[in-house]
Amino acid sequence: MTSLFDIEALAKRNLPPDYWDWISSGYGEGMLVRRNQEAFEEIKIRPRPMMDASKVDTSTTVLGERIELPVFASPAGTQWIAHTDAEVAVARGVGSAGTLMTLATGAHKTTEEVAEAARGPLWFQLYHLTDDITGYMLSKVESLGYSAICLTLGNPSGRRRKAGPFSDYSPSGDLAWGDLVEVPDLRRQINNLDRSSYNIFNLETVDWLRNITSLPLVIKEIMTPQDARRCVDYGASGIVVSNHGGRTSDTGQASIEALSAIVEEVGDEIEVYLDSGVRSGSDIFKALAIGARAVGVGRPVIWGLALDGHNGVNRVFEILRDEFERAMSICGCISVTDIDTSVIVSLKGNK
Repeated sequence: MTSLFDIEALAKRNLPPDYWDWISSGYGEGMLVRRNQEAFEEIKIRPRPMMDASKVDTSTTVLGERIELPVFASPAGTQWIAHTDAEVAVARGVGSAGTLMTLATGAHKTTEEVAEAARGPLWFQLYHLTDDITGYMLSKVESLGYSAICLTLGNPSGRRRKAGPFSDYSPSGDLAWGDLVEVPDLRRQINNLDRSSYNIFNLETVDWLRNITSLPLVIKEIMTPQDARRCVDYGASGIVVSNHGGRTSDTGQASIEALSAIVEEVGDEIEVYLDSGVRSGSDIFKALAIGARAVGVGRPVIWGLALDGHNGVNRVFEILRDEFERAMSICGCISVTDIDTSVIVSLKGNK
């Protein structure tokens, strides 16, 4: 296993076909899933063999916390289908790599179980479902030492392909919402929710969140400079440039295509991260060159889980580390602060 694509191929053999189709596909015909990766391929690195970068430092900070690699585990639901240890295995694997995990709202394992297993920083991804549920969850994660709240905008994953054997498949939610098992009244609120009402986002929502938690706020699913500016105005500490891995729409820009304009607008005022389409260490390098502080991976974490639990997750991050170190060395970058737009070129002619 020398690349994430090797792990993907093995994971496909280990997972139920309907679940594999569900996690690998995107909204509609999946055009945006493909575009997320194609856009990375259109960016090339500039080798600088005359620079001495035989030893490189891959560490950085996110919201003031040091991580050993500028890539983190993005929130991803249904991990219990890939492995019985689910989010606990992710916490262990990511922690062994010295980086950050973002725990999904609807996780199977509880926030306490994940915090106990973690060896590095933890963020809690929040879908604002109801005030009662959000208040309950945020009080827990703050007391457990989670570092930030990652508020995800937009609806959770929409319909898959228009046609295909698993178009109507949806993983059972019986094993989700582990934190709500002991509060059945809150669990029942989820069953009565209208998904179109998820994440109503305005200044009042942000003000309310700030009144119930002191944790920094990171806002995810930002794809335009205008929305990035609003996040700054609302006092967010960070944003994630993301199109949800192509799972909520079928057209539009790849995340990496949207990054440059967003960094130009707010990059000096707020930390900017990216996910969707990252499949190699060179992808990480390219995103940092454009201005991301760190990037997230979602599907590859599930592949690693299916491969070998926490060891498989750790292998995903170790492959990314090796590839990222190589990209840094080839381009003469000793530390992540050396990575800028001078080390990449776009096939479209953008320098």
